[in-house]
Amino acid sequence: VITIFMFLAGTNLSLVYFGYKRNFRKISSSDEFRFYVILCLVFILALFLGLWTKNIYPAGKSLIQGAFQAISTISTTGFYNADYNLWGGFLTLIIFLLMFTGGTTGSASGSLKIIRILLAGMNTRHEMKRLVHPDAVIPVKLDGKVISKGLIYNLLVFIILYLVLICVAAFVVSIMGYDLITAFSTSAAMLGNIGPAPGAFGPGSTYSSLPAAGKWFLSFIMLLGRLEILSVLVLLTGNFYRK
Repeated sequence: VITIFMFLAGTNLSLVYFGYKRNFRKISSSDEFRFYVILCLVFILALFLGLWTKNIYPAGKSLIQGAFQAISTISTTGFYNADYNLWGGFLTLIIFLLMFTGGTTGSASGSLKIIRILLAGMNTRHEMKRLVHPDAVIPVKLDGKVISKGLIYNLLVFIILYLVLICVAAFVVSIMGYDLITAFSTSAAMLGNIGPAPGAFGPGSTYSSLPAAGKWFLSFIMLLGRLEILSVLVLLTGNFYRK
């Protein structure tokens, strides 16, 4: 039941409303929602197979744990009922990758959001086609509508800035004496507003060991992630307050 509500929390609230009104055509016509569902199923399957083949849990529990951990991370809910640090490197890596997804636009989730990943992937595919056919006009479309180049540029800037901030935050955390796995996963968890992270601050521990300066710094990183990076950075520039 909790897994279902976490999934809904990562779904565009307007689609939840359409579902309540039984307008399933609106839901099925959303490219972003379809990609969100596919992504959830792929990572649930990956975690299930990993947990089952490694004999960490029986088949039934592996499926339940895989679904719970995957949806919790994708939706940035941050609830965990098992310590994934004990599952081994591959499964922990899956959890780490999930921290960069987030839910759909208009949802309660944080992180990059599905639409940015989807449009970036579509744009990359179209650019590869243009290398083969330089004169071809291949617009990026979402839900049947052409996406402007300006919007594509903005989302690519956001993704690059997001990754740069994670690297900067990881550098600061590593200065405090933590290993690189902890540094990068903690930075991704804070910017995505997820909570626990692979490494020293996993589900079986807390952030209490961080020095006061580290807590203030990561609190600022969480603020950047929750309020959208560019919006906060604009507020910090002097030009915003000038007439």
